[in-house]
Amino acid sequence: MKSLFDIGKTQCPEFLIWLMNQIKREDSVLDVGCGNKWYHSFLNCKSIVGIDAWDKASPDFLIDLSKKNLFFPESSFDMALILDFIEHLEKERGKVILCQIQVIARRIILLTPLFWRDNLISDRTSWYYNNPYNLHLSCWREQDFSDWRRYFLPCFNKSGEEYFLGEWRKV
Repeated sequence: MKSLFDIGKTQCPEFLIWLMNQIKREDSVLDVGCGNKWYHSFLNCKSIVGIDAWDKASPDFLIDLSKKNLFFPESSFDMALILDFIEHLEKERGKVILCQIQVIARRIILLTPLFWRDNLISDRTSWYYNNPYNLHLSCWREQDFSDWRRYFLPCFNKSGEEYFLGEWRKV
């Protein structure tokens, strides 16, 4: 696990600290759209399983969720993370995947922008340059998450662009 010093080097340290406080040592975590997994080394939990469609992300499971369903049994995970991922799916497909995750996990943490950006990356030095799955295909609104608890962290409103950071729990 990385140190508090390393947290300060992240893009949004208050989010990372908040996330670390949400996950318990005994939690099994499913990271949907895990990307480069930059936050995994900060999390103190029993296990983390990453899913991504891009092989360069080196996920535990290589799955294109725009075409395939999740295959884990009911309540397989204590927690699912959907961080900056759901907007990479068409909205109707995203709703299907969210429903599947609600069966698989007892609790979900989700982060998504509430504004439209195509997310084209022209920076050749970026780790996800040339990632064919990186484009945003949907825009979500706060009302899409009416049964979720919403959290507000200042780092997600610095430029006036608003994000949804929320939690869903199985009752």
